[in-house]
Amino acid sequence: MKTGRTCENGENVMKSLIAAAALLVVPATAATAQTTPAPAPAPAADPVAKIYDKALGAGWQNWSWATTELSADIGSPRMPIMVEAKGYQALYLHHEPFSAAPYRGISMLIQVVGGNAEVRIMAFAKGQPIPDGTKVGADGKPEAKAKVVKLAPGGWTKIVIPFGDLGITKSTMIDGFCVQNGSGEAAPHFYVADVMLNS
Repeated sequence: MKTGRTCENGENVMKSLIAAAALLVVPATAATAQTTPAPAPAPAADPVAKIYDKALGAGWQNWSWATTELSADIGSPRMPIMVEAKGYQALYLHHEPFSAAPYRGISMLIQVVGGNAEVRIMAFAKGQPIPDGTKVGADGKPEAKAKVVKLAPGGWTKIVIPFGDLGITKSTMIDGFCVQNGSGEAAPHFYVADVMLNS
């Protein structure tokens, strides 16, 4: 009889020890969970910086005065904007005014097909091309500050333009960019892709 009581007592003691051990483990786990720092949130994507990448970026609109086709299928994943521009016509991408301060320039890829071409890349503020200081054109209007790019067939040309070359300062409120046929004659059609603001 004594042996039976001893076994029962032993089982009870073991159960008590297991329960006590469990109580010791729980607070330690809870304490660890409370002191582990939460993972840092992923940085928010800049909705303005992506102007065009297979499609227009958020808030950007096609206000061109040339014939254009967005997301053109040219047999590659790039899906650029196709532009057919008669004399001085342009691809023009518009956005509600935003500050130039976070950015230092603009980049894009351009490819011309069927012949040489010359394009002028300009920035807009208050609905007008940013003027080149006090220069005046033959029509008596302010001359736009522009980056002139000569194109020849044979693949993509990467263009990177610092904002200073477009007359943009940190205080400028930008509302668009254009790629204009710099000639009075119709240009060979060209494609524009991967248009981004650089920070």
